[in-house]
Order: sequence, then structure tokens, then C-alpha cells
Amino acid sequence: MAPFLISLDILAIIAGVILILIIVGVFLFLKNKKFAQKLISKKTRQNFYENRLKSLKNSRNNAEKDFDTFNKLVRSFLKEYYHLSHSLTYLEIANKFKKQKQIPFSKFCEAMFASNYAGKIISQTDLNKLINYFSKLIKIRMQ
Repeated sequence: MAPFLISLDILAIIAGVILILIIVGVFLFLKNKKFAQKLISKKTRQNFYENRLKSLKNSRNNAEKDFDTFNKLVRSFLKEYYHLSHSLTYLEIANKFKKQKQIPFSKFCEAMFASNYAGKIISQTDLNKLINYFSKLIKIRMQ
């Protein structure tokens, strides 16, 4: 009788270990699945911003209209990735980035502030410089 009880105890321990391994396996699978989805989503968002910037560079609209579109795209990016309100000015955002020691983003926001409030119409050349700078910042942020 005793060997039979011992074998039931061993069988119960083995079943418990297998159950734990299955639970851990399912947890790791789900975690990796979420991670993979997050990577795919991140790449999709990056492609969205890169494609929009390319279309702005190649646009034949006037620079002022393209600047408005670019401004909305930048604001969308800042809200999505930094949770910054649309109501903040670029100067306020630049100061936040400066405090966080993110100097490239700070300088970009200062340039956007200057372009927004310079009192003159932005040239296509200046707009392209801002677009190129922002493209580099996006690549840095999304690495």
C-alpha cells in the first residue's frame, strides 16, 4: 500500500509542476504577443509620421499652408509621445524639454515658436529645414 501512496504523491507533484509550467508558458506567450503588437504599432506610427513628412517635402502647395499642416503633425506627435497638451506654446514645450535635458527637441520647439510668431510668411526653404530636423528627431525618439 505504501508504494502506491508514494507514487500518487509523486504524480501529484509532477502534475503541479506541469501546471505551473503551462501557466508560466501562457503568461510569457501573452506578454511576448503584446510586445510584438506594440512593436508593430510603433513601426506603423513611425511610418505614418515619416510618410506625412515626405508628402510635405514634396508638396506643391504654398509654404504657409504646408506649415499649418506640419504644425498640426508636430502637435499630434508631441501629444502622442510626450503627452503634451495642444494648448501649450512651443516656447513652453521647449522649456519642458530643456528641463528634461532633451536639447535637440528644445531647439526644435524654439525654432517652431520663432516660425509661428515671426510675423512673416515662412519660406519653403525654412519649412524644409524644419521638416528635416523634425524627421531626425522622430527617428531618435522612435529607436
